[in-house]
Amino acid sequence: MKLKYAYFFAGLILAIASSCKKDIIEIPESNSPIFHVEGMIDGESFGLVAGDNNVYMETMTLEENGVSVFSGRMAGQDLSIEIGVYDGNIDLMSTTPEPTTILPVFSQVSSTPLTVLSKNAFENAQNISSIAWYVDGNYMGLNNYSIYAPGIYDVCAEITFYDGYQKTVCDKIIVGYNRNANCELNVDVLGGGLVNVAPANATADIDFINWYVDSVYVGQSLEFETTFSTALATVTADVHFANGVVRTKSVVLNGYDSQKVVNDFTMFENEGLGFIPRDYNIRIKVTKNGEAYYSDLSDNSSSKVIISAVEYFGLNDAGFAVFKVSGTIGGKLQHPASGSEMNLSMNIVFGVEVK
Repeated sequence: MKLKYAYFFAGLILAIASSCKKDIIEIPESNSPIFHVEGMIDGESFGLVAGDNNVYMETMTLEENGVSVFSGRMAGQDLSIEIGVYDGNIDLMSTTPEPTTILPVFSQVSSTPLTVLSKNAFENAQNISSIAWYVDGNYMGLNNYSIYAPGIYDVCAEITFYDGYQKTVCDKIIVGYNRNANCELNVDVLGGGLVNVAPANATADIDFINWYVDSVYVGQSLEFETTFSTALATVTADVHFANGVVRTKSVVLNGYDSQKVVNDFTMFENEGLGFIPRDYNIRIKVTKNGEAYYSDLSDNSSSKVIISAVEYFGLNDAGFAVFKVSGTIGGKLQHPASGSEMNLSMNIVFGVEVK
């Protein structure tokens, strides 16, 4: 098991990285239930037992805004319970910092933007006529675009200056999740076409940086200095931090005009005070009589998630380990169309696959 997933499993112990496809766990009809859920929905009792009355248990890894959601679902004829846990430490590529205690909480949809992609956020905004924003390849509008949901986003800015110069710059931004390391790029136009680009405000030690000019690799060093013409260029830094994080930062510049410098997108990763990261948050979806209710649409700030036991169960038909997770969950869920809420409390013995 990868250390990152071991961290997730040990800290939250609710859902684990599963296969990319849905794997139904083969369970015989049970005299003593193995995987089961029982509880109350709006004061009405319910129960599901995998293997009885055509009830089945399946595991899958979903994706939301570029982030994995480790999920399991137990379903019968007219009722299904799906539990998902968002991935965390999503900026770590190969190693994981020393684990810390994770307190599972419900994810929640924000009613205010986590960040706003804005032309006016750039220091030289007065020289920019317009910015066309693209997110994950989709055009989102001119000059301003608000992001409400946490995720990893591919953001491109198609920049047009008042004097007719144009350039497009793209970067990934992480919004609504913890970041184990970050930095921004500082640009100094030194004169005679000479420009220096170096990392600034790094939150962790940097091992090395790979540099690119207009997507062409130009070398490895902790800072980059060379001459540029009056044409606009994009300088990109793949920053490798000592803790395993790799972040890509890009700036637009030319060799003679500091007012043509367009900063990287680090400023759009500052969510502000009161921000609650989504790392390892849980979500629940209940489908009852064809109607779906979602926990992240309700206020679950006072709801509870308690895990009481984790046991190895065995291998499923795909050959992956299945763990039996026991616990108690209580919270509220909302119907997206009507806004009506249901109250849910349940004891779970859920099967999760560890790949």
